[in-house]
Amino acid sequence: MNRSCLTWWLIMAGCLCLCLSGCKPQTQQTSPPASETGGQAAAPRTSPAPRGSVDEGTIVAMGDSLTAGLGVPEGQAYPAQLERKLRADGYAFKVINAGVSGETSSGARTRTEWMLTGALG
Repeated sequence: MNRSCLTWWLIMAGCLCLCLSGCKPQTQQTSPPASETGGQAAAPRTSPAPRGSVDEGTIVAMGDSLTAGLGVPEGQAYPAQLERKLRADGYAFKVINAGVSGETSSGARTRTEWMLTGALG
């Protein structure tokens, strides 16, 4: 493995660690404590806040077989899960799965402009 490839993998591993360090289990809190709402408990939010019917933006998820969803049912790859989570939280983002099994960083770099113009254009 050459030095630049090793450096790339170390950077990716560091980014993954940073992303995962922000993860925490969800807690079941139906309303904030009364001290946070000025003495009155707020009603729990039962549906996402409406943000209009137009997409707020587009996210293009590029990557290898993990992004593409190899080995999982259609709609279970992380880009599809990300879109469902964003929509459940009230954000109308469209997430495009541009994952390709066997993708390399060199291959991704060469198809980035093509993918962005095709996906967003």
